[in-house]
Amino acid sequence: MKNILKRSLCITLAMIMLLLCISCGDSETTDTEEQSVTQSNTEIPDSELIESDDGELRVLITSDVHHTNVNTWYGITSDLRMKWWVNAIKKEHESAPIDLIIIAGDTSLDHYSDKGSYTTQGISTTKSFVENYVSQLPEEIPVYILPGNHEQFSNSQWKQMTGNDRQFTVEMKGNLFICLDNYNSKLEPYRTGDPDYTPTDVDYVKEQMEKYPDCDKVWLVAHMFDTKQETDAFKSLLKGEKRIKGLFAGHTHQCSVIKLGNDYGGKRIAQTGNYSYTYYTAIPETINMSDVKNSFWGFRDLNITSESAISNYIIAETKGPMINGEVLDLKRRTTDSVRFY
Repeated sequence: MKNILKRSLCITLAMIMLLLCISCGDSETTDTEEQSVTQSNTEIPDSELIESDDGELRVLITSDVHHTNVNTWYGITSDLRMKWWVNAIKKEHESAPIDLIIIAGDTSLDHYSDKGSYTTQGISTTKSFVENYVSQLPEEIPVYILPGNHEQFSNSQWKQMTGNDRQFTVEMKGNLFICLDNYNSKLEPYRTGDPDYTPTDVDYVKEQMEKYPDCDKVWLVAHMFDTKQETDAFKSLLKGEKRIKGLFAGHTHQCSVIKLGNDYGGKRIAQTGNYSYTYYTAIPETINMSDVKNSFWGFRDLNITSESAISNYIIAETKGPMINGEVLDLKRRTTDSVRFY
């Protein structure tokens, strides 16, 4: 009982910390009436996890790498983290080929209040991230990049750096990935501060679904889906559209599965973790190392076969980061799985 109370207190304090924008300005959204978060739980038995290469499609969704020109996390420099990120993805591709990579925002801290590298020095680490690290990913895998709340570039700037618009759609093997820009309220060159959340562009989603009527599996990807700030139209969309199978989002630096309520048609959001700082180290004095290890550096995949679509959070093999005096030595494993159908 004491452990449960202690765990609940740790999570509550960490959520308060994030809401106060202490951890890189990101905030955690919790709505007890409309969504619940499964913390470090596996929804399906490990024996049912799909990690083979016999699926129709394997997609990797990664986010919150936060490449910077100054910061280190857990004693690891940004450049070294990025090299580990590249190598971890290459290993995944070697073991089970990846067909598509979507980076769901916060590639940098280019815009971070008035302390971002771009806002203070005109240095875009998004640009260097693309040029120096995305460029090292296997050439045969298409890579698309969404902006997060720390990338407030105009659409033309974003397209020049990444090769795609801030909001875009990818069609692949009967699957439609609609990638949404939910942080576009205050963009360059007229930026006046950190952005406000932008509700999902429901009209855009409908237009894309009409454009690709033969795609019977639709996936929504964004840096964040904040249900407290979403519209009734968004609720109706998720509830009424059977083609929409699931959602993916970053921002909170968690890898849990958010179960939306009946108002959203029971849809689920798979959180895409991080490759920078984990949510569970927001308040050092309350760190629970079990939580840290269950949500450390990694990314999600989505394995689609003719029978099912399952997403696993993949904790990458990592050795070296130091937390609470402990040097992490993590083996590659999967956790926080969700079966979409």
